[in-house]
Amino acid sequence: MNDSDYVPPIDGAGGDAFDGLGFNNLFTIEEVRKCIIQAKFAKAPGHDDIPNVLLKNDLALAMLHSLFRRCYVSGTVPSE
Repeated sequence: MNDSDYVPPIDGAGGDAFDGLGFNNLFTIEEVRKCIIQAKFAKAPGHDDIPNVLLKNDLALAMLHSLFRRCYVSGTVPSE
């Protein structure tokens, strides 16, 4: 883990209770890849209307990883 990968605990999210367990570390692109790979192909799209098959490519992986990291670091999620 690099120092740049560490995110301080988010207020109200457990604080020091999670230190040392890796819960406050930014996730890697490989962790996002594993989640995408586990998504089933034949399932209906969710509220975003994006079928899982479209997420299973390197461009989508990079974009999702960047988005998820920004959400985690800022503590916010996009409204749309």
